[in-house]
Amino acid sequence: MNTELVIIGGGPAGYHCALQCARQGLKPVLIEKEALGGTGLRWGCLPVKYIMDRIRAHKTRRGFWSGGIAGEEPLASGVAETILSDSRKTMADVSETMEEQLTAAGVTLLYGDPELLGPQRVQLGDETITFRRLVLATGTEAKPPAGVRLDGKYIISHREAVAIAEPPASLLILGGDVEGLEFASLFSELGSRVTVLEMQPDLLAGTDPDLTAPLFRRLEANGVALNTATQVATVKPVDNGVEVQAVDGRLYEAELALVAMTRRPVLPAGLEKTGLSLVDGRIPVNDDCQTTVEHIYCIGDLNGRMEMGHTGIQQGVLLADHFNRGTPITWRYAPLPRAMFTLPQNGGAGRQELELKAAGIPYRKAQVRWADTWRGMGQAEPEGFVKVLVHENGTLLGIWMTGYEISEQVGLAGMLIDEKKTVDDLKQQLWVHPTLSEALHMALLQLS
Repeated sequence: MNTELVIIGGGPAGYHCALQCARQGLKPVLIEKEALGGTGLRWGCLPVKYIMDRIRAHKTRRGFWSGGIAGEEPLASGVAETILSDSRKTMADVSETMEEQLTAAGVTLLYGDPELLGPQRVQLGDETITFRRLVLATGTEAKPPAGVRLDGKYIISHREAVAIAEPPASLLILGGDVEGLEFASLFSELGSRVTVLEMQPDLLAGTDPDLTAPLFRRLEANGVALNTATQVATVKPVDNGVEVQAVDGRLYEAELALVAMTRRPVLPAGLEKTGLSLVDGRIPVNDDCQTTVEHIYCIGDLNGRMEMGHTGIQQGVLLADHFNRGTPITWRYAPLPRAMFTLPQNGGAGRQELELKAAGIPYRKAQVRWADTWRGMGQAEPEGFVKVLVHENGTLLGIWMTGYEISEQVGLAGMLIDEKKTVDDLKQQLWVHPTLSEALHMALLQLS
């Protein structure tokens, strides 16, 4: 086969790149070694959100659609297993839907484990494919601590965690950053006894404490043990479970250990034959996602620019535009919107108070609880608030939130900050009434 463009990797970045290229007239060949979706849509981000949505639905106090979560009430017998089973089926449906969309758009979709034979050839089974341009979008995978081997049974990664048939009675989570705490939230809500081991002295050290406080309160109410300054020395299977020993000698035991720490690149075989090499564990690219080999590009987690699903999607979409129109790729990550899909969620865009104080930037802030909006008053006091940070000249610096559905609002918050909107700009806008989003308007009015 001889083709214009080969894309290796069918996660969010590769999928969106292939789809957008096809829509604009190119005929890409997309190679996926396993199942479409990758970490973002099949084995990590999306299933975690799916499961959390259903946990929340089962735990929401009767008669309310927001707030009123009954954290002290366990799930009814068999509910956790049903949630997990439904998630596995839905994620398989996700891969099937992706395949249908790609095929309908004109993408040639091939499955298998490719091997690069050189800078312009790839082998897939018995077929050799030559190409004019190559996009690498193979992402990353969980990296266990030194001397620890993932066995998929007792020592697992997010892949096995989201495919599990029933929640374990006890779970050790190695790593207390975003991924680790999302899983701590998920499994503690399902009824597991969860212990988190984090080597740093603080959990989520870069996040303002007022944003994380509701999450930590709920984790502790669910019996989660949060251990900081705990470095793992060994992890080994024992009878019907796993044993973790810390450097300080403490021992921890559970049915399962989930590794949620650093990540390492997933590389196609034969990468060295292309002339590419890794720098700090990633493939470096210029501002157009182009590698040191002129016709080879790299998008998503593998290039290390910003390892988030939505940044990988944007890189894939903008690279398609670059191929078709010659437009440069924009990298505006300063106001980066992001969210933690715990219960409650927290997230936002722009700078936080900790950053502004460290940089000596003067700011003003206003904070409004969702419960104090007209809509929120009828929703069993929904958890959380919105916090707005502005420069002394009125320019938005940060918009941050905690609550049950805040992830639906933070994307547009990033755009407002990126465009350097001011308090006066937003006062001129119409805000739908009554909505929870009016909390942002109420906060802006306090700053006017």
